[in-house]
Amino acid sequence: MQELSAASNAYVRPSPNRGSLGGVARNTLDSIILTEACGFDVCLVETVGVGQSETMVSDMVDMFVLLMQPGSGDELQGVKRGIMELADLVVVNKADGAMELAAKLTRSEIVNALHLMIPRRESWSPKVVRASAATGYNLDRVWSTVLHYFDKLEKSGEWDALRADQRRKWMWREVSHLLLARLDRNPASHKIAQLLEADVLNGSIPAGVAAEQIVSKFLSNP
Repeated sequence: MQELSAASNAYVRPSPNRGSLGGVARNTLDSIILTEACGFDVCLVETVGVGQSETMVSDMVDMFVLLMQPGSGDELQGVKRGIMELADLVVVNKADGAMELAAKLTRSEIVNALHLMIPRRESWSPKVVRASAATGYNLDRVWSTVLHYFDKLEKSGEWDALRADQRRKWMWREVSHLLLARLDRNPASHKIAQLLEADVLNGSIPAGVAAEQIVSKFLSNP
C-alpha cells in the first residue's frame, strides 16, 4: 500500500463503512463507477474485517479475492466457509521464511475444501495461490491468475451478465435503504415502532407481527 499510494497513476480513497454491513461503505459502488469513468482500468476494493454475514462486497466487484494467513485454522473450523464459497481466488499470504511450510499446508487444506463447493462461475473454478507481499514471491502468478480469470469471463460471455446482475442487486439494496430511512423519519411510524419494540422485548408480541404493523402504519401515513 505504501508503494501504491505514492504511485503517480494510482488513486487511493479511504471509505469508512460508517456502520454499514458487508465490509464496505454504502457509497463504495458509486466510488467504483466514478473511478472507472475517470479512466482507471483496475479498481481494488479492500474491505474491513469481513465476517461470514458480511459478504455484500461480492455483489459489487467483478472478482472476489480472499486473503488467508497460513496456519490460522479457519479453513479447518469452517469459520470462513461462507466467504470461501464466494471467492474466485484465494491467496495464502506470508508464504515465506518460517511460515512457508504452514502456507503449503494451508493451501492444500483450502484446495480440498473448495472441491466440496459449487463454483459460482460456469467458466471458472476458484484457484488457490501461495504468495508473499513482503518478499514479492508469486505476486506475478497472482496477477496472471487475475488476468486469466477475466479472459475466461469475457470469452464465455459471463462478463456482461455479471455486470448486469451487480446493477440489479444494488438497485434493490438502495430501495431497501431508502425505504428504511424514510420509515425511520416518519413520525407516526417512529412512535408506534417504539411502543411495539417494548412489546417485542417483553415477549408479548412476535417480532414479525410488530414489523407488519410498523410497515402498515408507514404505508398509511407515508
